[in-house]
Amino acid sequence: MRLLLSAAAFAVIVVGAGMRWDRGRLSPAVQPTLEAAETCGNGACDAGETKQSCPQDCRPLLKLLRQRRAGRATRPSASETATLGAGDSRGALTVDGRERTYLLHRPVGYSSTKQYPLVLVFHGGHGAGAKIAKQTGFSEYADREGFLAAYPDGIEHNWSDGRGTTDAERLHVDDVAFVKALLARLQQELSIDPQRIYATGPSNGGIFTYRLGCEMAGVFAAIAPVIGNLAEPMAARCAPAEPLSILAINGDADPLIPIQGGECCKRGDGGRLLSTETSLGIFLHRNGCATTPVRAFLPTLVEDGTTVERYTYPGCAPQTDVIWYLVHGMGHGWPPRPPQARRWAGPTSHNIDATQVIWEFFKAHPKAN
Repeated sequence: MRLLLSAAAFAVIVVGAGMRWDRGRLSPAVQPTLEAAETCGNGACDAGETKQSCPQDCRPLLKLLRQRRAGRATRPSASETATLGAGDSRGALTVDGRERTYLLHRPVGYSSTKQYPLVLVFHGGHGAGAKIAKQTGFSEYADREGFLAAYPDGIEHNWSDGRGTTDAERLHVDDVAFVKALLARLQQELSIDPQRIYATGPSNGGIFTYRLGCEMAGVFAAIAPVIGNLAEPMAARCAPAEPLSILAINGDADPLIPIQGGECCKRGDGGRLLSTETSLGIFLHRNGCATTPVRAFLPTLVEDGTTVERYTYPGCAPQTDVIWYLVHGMGHGWPPRPPQARRWAGPTSHNIDATQVIWEFFKAHPKAN
């Protein structure tokens, strides 16, 4: 990426992509994308970073990024809306006086005469629905497998995940209420199988997915948090109303999410998390599972310095499972996709495909009777 700067304007040119955004006097008609701002300087200008760590020639983008996020909901830019693919549409609803937005993908051949599974995918901190759709590739799986995928947008680009430290929480945003309202809207407008509603997401979205498991276990058939544990303040009030299948994926070289618990997200919103095993333990107890897992290493597909260890917990309630994939040597990302900020997020793993593993788990786990 190359930056052309002047006192009055700057342009972002993505070399070889045939795309150009000009920002003349901050004109709203031609805005750089959020992704361009976040990835400048190899991720060093993300809002979780300090100005000092952001390269000098990227700082105008850092300023723009913060301006765009300040006090707003995640309103898609013109460039993001222009890239909607086949089957994609945008929606909005008002919850607690705030406009909330989301991206929806209908699978190829969608028909109102049959019921479809629904997968809600929650972006990470400083993300957006359109961005996580691109990162995870769930829409492509939706077309092949025949399910609906929805990508909600967080206020201030993050979620009230229970830590008490995110921007959304400082603004007293009730994201659980948003999810309930969004599901009501989607169930009114689409043909959704109520026994096959799922939630997943990475990082801040993964922490929030755990919270949804605590507070909406009666709605979801299964959840799949990725590179995120349950927020420590949620521990005392996490009481799933029903057994709930859960699959988790973590990297033991993650510089942000400590799998052993404690202070998290040094480049983000901070706060404290439980360990992964303690987080899963709440659901093990609710599901009646054994607490001692059966451990097995998956075959190494690529010699990239990572190995995948699967923890399977036997004896769970009928139609429920708890599975944990611990990826040794992996950092903070959605494997096998590269991390958004490679300089500090650590390596990905090409020995597990999170989207594939999660969908296969969801497909095998309708709501327990």
